[in-house]
Amino acid sequence: MTYEVPKFTLERIGEIFKKYYGLTGEFTSLVSFEDQNVMIKSNRGKFVLKIANKAWAKNFIEMQTDVLIHLKKRAPHLILPSVVQSLNGDNMIEVDGFTMRLLSFLEGEVLAKSTRT
Repeated sequence: MTYEVPKFTLERIGEIFKKYYGLTGEFTSLVSFEDQNVMIKSNRGKFVLKIANKAWAKNFIEMQTDVLIHLKKRAPHLILPSVVQSLNGDNMIEVDGFTMRLLSFLEGEVLAKSTRT
């Protein structure tokens, strides 16, 4: 696979969010080195759209998604993001060759902004 960091504009992400999830919102880029992550504030809550680098195999991203779903079912006491399905009921979507998934947003401090000791 080709190493390609996604660089979608916030406007394009808004179009994707509306088309695949039927929602609109406010978009804020989050720190990411090899992927693209965007926080979305909508009338249905806060979410993170995770756009994977093309270098990551789709089945690797699918496995990460499946683990989140499995843990939500088997260990509901754990505080984990939830996978949000698209309007078609898909856990992941593909746009322009990039695999994307929408997760619920967990409040807290972003690691990139944390003081390191």
